[in-house]
Amino acid sequence: MRSDHGTPRILIVDDTPANLSLLVDALQGVGYRPLVATSGERALQLLSQQPLPALVLLDMRMPGLDGLAVCARLQAHPQWRELPVIFMTAVEEPEQKVAAFTAGAVDYVTKPFHAEEVLARIGTHLRLKALQRDLAKELAWRAETERTLRASLTQAVIVAARDGALLFHTPRA
Repeated sequence: MRSDHGTPRILIVDDTPANLSLLVDALQGVGYRPLVATSGERALQLLSQQPLPALVLLDMRMPGLDGLAVCARLQAHPQWRELPVIFMTAVEEPEQKVAAFTAGAVDYVTKPFHAEEVLARIGTHLRLKALQRDLAKELAWRAETERTLRASLTQAVIVAARDGALLFHTPRA
């Protein structure tokens, strides 16, 4: 979601200061508001204390609570399960990638990463999330409209587009 100023907030979870610095600079440079957690435990604390971020960049391998465990907790929490998670790791083994997607990640980047690639992936997933929200609203509106129309089938009802084109009418109309 967005911060008070309309700027998307991105939670970065990584135990390597150099990675955090690179990502914070890149995110701020294009107008995102980065939030930083240096451990899985701290990431979960931030999520419970602040408005939800729009997306999570999550290091797969960290001491303590690793990325897979954090992702599992996100998936188990009703308010957090819809957060897009992009895993980051130096491991390029197919098994690790499969584990990331199985845990609930929407994407995966390998380290050392290029800021432009990470930003492109973030942009893509934020657009997808926005489209999902829009589609959900549209479907809810259509379902409500359909219920209303069904309830009025015994009446004369005409539905027209703004240009006057007939979209729907009941037999009585």
